[in-house]
Amino acid sequence: MASLFIVLGVLFILSFVPLVVLLARSYLRYRGTRVVTCPATGDPARVRLNARKAAFSSVTGGVELAVASCERWPEHKNCGQECVSESVAAEPPRRPAEARG
Repeated sequence: MASLFIVLGVLFILSFVPLVVLLARSYLRYRGTRVVTCPATGDPARVRLNARKAAFSSVTGGVELAVASCERWPEHKNCGQECVSESVAAEPPRRPAEARG
């Protein structure tokens, strides 16, 4: 009887593996600084997305993207964040270890 509970416990723990993989992939996709064109000024700006919010919202099907920080803030803090759609297409800069591999 005890072995049945152990097997069920292990299966229960393993059932969370796909969720953890999905969260990790989404987080890694949206983290990092990206260079986009600021819609307010038309100049290049470095933005960082809220990767944690994007990862957790990806579980429900729709990804909610929001700018976590921007080099144009605090002057343009209340902008409409139209650059979010462009930031998804922009690749985050690679770190030296990633560029080699």
